[in-house]
Amino acid sequence: MKLIGKIINFFLLFIVLAAIFHNFTAKTALAFGLGHVLGTAVHVDSADVDFRGTHVTFRGVRIDHPRGFPHGTMMDIPLIFADLEISALLGRKIHVETVEVQLREVNVIRDSKRRINLLFLKIFEDGQSSSSQPSQQGQVMPLQIDQLIFSAGQIVYKDTAGGRSTQRVIKMNLDRVSYRNVGSVSGIMEVVIWEVLKQAGLGSLQNAAAGLLGKIFSGKTS
Repeated sequence: MKLIGKIINFFLLFIVLAAIFHNFTAKTALAFGLGHVLGTAVHVDSADVDFRGTHVTFRGVRIDHPRGFPHGTMMDIPLIFADLEISALLGRKIHVETVEVQLREVNVIRDSKRRINLLFLKIFEDGQSSSSQPSQQGQVMPLQIDQLIFSAGQIVYKDTAGGRSTQRVIKMNLDRVSYRNVGSVSGIMEVVIWEVLKQAGLGSLQNAAAGLLGKIFSGKTS
């Protein structure tokens, strides 16, 4: 009986350690992967991979301002939820049926050089976007995202151009806006940036970014 008890205790400990390991791996993967796409630091408080491995929930995601702008948080994202199709991995493809992103606040900065922080993220370098990147590079598994559900709270827009500093808060109030066939992690961020520029009334910047964001914007379903 003592032996059976020890085996059961070991088995339970193994399950707990496996769950912690998977959660840590998911947390690290998001921070590294999203940071690589955006070219800035990304922090993740926690990740929760369900026991069957089909749902992943990330909490406390914070994206820093890009290099050359003040230190601090550019985007505060309390929740990212992803629903995966595990069977697709057998075909060497990553298939995400639904991604939900809840953006609490984004800090948009226009500095004294009239630069906008959002447009200095890596996805805007050399015209690179989800629509311009090849679907497969080397041994990287192709990624398919069927649906993005996006909610957003507010924009804090700080303008230091013209020798004086002004700040205003813009309510976005987007509740579960849906996009289809987003395609990639870059595509998700392009949707977020497009909506921020639109809601902030920065029409000229929307035009500047239209080449990158137009394809995703046309995929909006509701």
